[in-house]
Amino acid sequence: MIRVIVVAAAAVGVVGLGVVSARAAMQVAPIRVGSPAPDFELRDQDNAKRRLSSAPGKFVVLTFYPADATPGCTLEARSIRDGLNDLKDRGITVFGVSVQDVASKRAFCDKESLNYPILADTGAKVANAYGVRMPVGLAQRVTFIVSRKGKRATVRGVIESVDVKNHARQIIDAVTELQSAQHP
Repeated sequence: MIRVIVVAAAAVGVVGLGVVSARAAMQVAPIRVGSPAPDFELRDQDNAKRRLSSAPGKFVVLTFYPADATPGCTLEARSIRDGLNDLKDRGITVFGVSVQDVASKRAFCDKESLNYPILADTGAKVANAYGVRMPVGLAQRVTFIVSRKGKRATVRGVIESVDVKNHARQIIDAVTELQSAQHP
């Protein structure tokens, strides 16, 4: 069961959304809604540099996942691949992020015909910055929804209970909820 929690963060002047399972509701999100989103520069599957601060779109979604080409991660990547046009139509840019290298990303993209950037966080610096690195060195499956005003990027939502088969829809629903909360 998934429930949506909308939190007003008056101190920072934003409205945040967290989607969590009942189990995860007892835990604190790795980076809290309303916190500044750590900027980064990572290489994608084509070895191109990607920065959070220069990503297009109203919202940037960072989908951290444990490992390329594993069953759950493949289902999640396919969901985003198949829903990418709907995501883009809503001004959402998606970056997948895991700790494997660029060659692993390239192979994963080729095998699954992925049509969005997946980023190689080989030193796990970004996973550490977002608080999602597991003790085994992999990233947890957590999604962050980030919006920017000028150069300031803020975490607006966190999805801790990712539905790998329907993750694109889950992202769209979360962003729609955020937009509704901004403009009641």
